[in-house]
Amino acid sequence: MLEASCFKMRDDLGYIRDILLELDKFLEKDRTYTSQVGPLKSKKIWPVVQSEVHGEFGHLMTATEDEWFIPDREPLKECFSNIVPLFALQPNDIDKMERLLKGLELDGRLLSRAAMSVPRTSGTVSYHAGHTEDFRSRYEFMARSVVPRYLRFFLLLIKFIL
Repeated sequence: MLEASCFKMRDDLGYIRDILLELDKFLEKDRTYTSQVGPLKSKKIWPVVQSEVHGEFGHLMTATEDEWFIPDREPLKECFSNIVPLFALQPNDIDKMERLLKGLELDGRLLSRAAMSVPRTSGTVSYHAGHTEDFRSRYEFMARSVVPRYLRFFLLLIKFIL
């Protein structure tokens, strides 16, 4: 832990990755050590990139600093790179440090949890008379195929009333 708290900007990303993975293994052996890694939240040990340059990072940030996210899935990393600051490690390395991220309460920064898709429709709705007539002509067949016999009578009755 002492080694992790002394990370510098000039440190190699592979070196930082190896130390973080060792910290995760440390937590694997005994979960009571989670309280000992707590002080790392305020240390600048997290390499963060703003733009995609392999093997380099732009900043070391704390776990409590503003907005940076952890790209735990490759498609999410591709979508959000150059848009928001991202943790500099690869998704396959991030998968190996799950205990460390949970222990430091960083799992809320995972893009798979933080990114939300909201589908929206736009445009106008147009009535297609040909398709509607086609469905109407097949109505009786669909009613016989789907609805139990005792309901067919009521559906036919409703059809004639409407």
